[in-house]
Amino acid sequence: MRKCSKGLDEGARCLLWTEARESKLSTGMIRGISAVIAMVREAMGEDAGVSGRERMIKKSIMKEDNLKKKKKSRKAAVAEDVFKLVEEARRTGRKADWIVAAMAVVCYYGCRRQADVRMVKVEDVLLMDGEIKFYLRRHKTDELNEGSSFSVVEGGRGFNIKECLVEYMARMGLRAGDALFPKSLEKGNKKVSTTYGMMYQALEDLKQRLSLDVSLTWHSFRKGSATKGNRLGVRRTVLQGAGKWKSSVVDTYCVETDPGCILSQALADCEN
Repeated sequence: MRKCSKGLDEGARCLLWTEARESKLSTGMIRGISAVIAMVREAMGEDAGVSGRERMIKKSIMKEDNLKKKKKSRKAAVAEDVFKLVEEARRTGRKADWIVAAMAVVCYYGCRRQADVRMVKVEDVLLMDGEIKFYLRRHKTDELNEGSSFSVVEGGRGFNIKECLVEYMARMGLRAGDALFPKSLEKGNKKVSTTYGMMYQALEDLKQRLSLDVSLTWHSFRKGSATKGNRLGVRRTVLQGAGKWKSSVVDTYCVETDPGCILSQALADCEN
């Protein structure tokens, strides 16, 4: 890039960002340059504020860069993924395997984020006749930190959710006051919830062991829940309420593969 003759004043910085666009710099490089400029201005005793014009130019460059990138789509998990995790936990009896399996069950059948259910306590789970209720002390869309709850059925012909969770808590020796998904099973340490890093690594280990899709992530279970529900004809309002989405972003989770075949099959099955 050409050397800025006016130092680092607003005009020079805007010229710099304009040249950055022409050079097709990436978002990461733009942020790196911004960080260096901020440090230099701070060392010079200048106000590190950014004008609206400069902010708009930088934002437009990063937007162009992001639009060029083909974002990697998360895999939508299916029930078979959950079944494999549960079967493996029952086979090995390993505590780490059971935590992954139980969390996958709650995320998939509850259509919940892993970050939300990770903090649930044992006393936050109410096993009722035909229904299981979970209380969330906090979650992503709970702006006022009021807490909320969600419910799932006890089970159906394909899978018994309650039976799996009861077995899990018994094997882990969990009691009231413990985290539903504890960080450690050592005496007195069950009250602390597991971390995202621990669950990420545990899932990666099981993916390799069971030859699951490499693109499967914790968010895949929530996406798979909405996707399968959509294919089964569950109303959009029900999906939005179940996942506690507050915007039309729920539509991005209801992924259809071969939509033409699905529509034509439905039309072909109609008598009139």
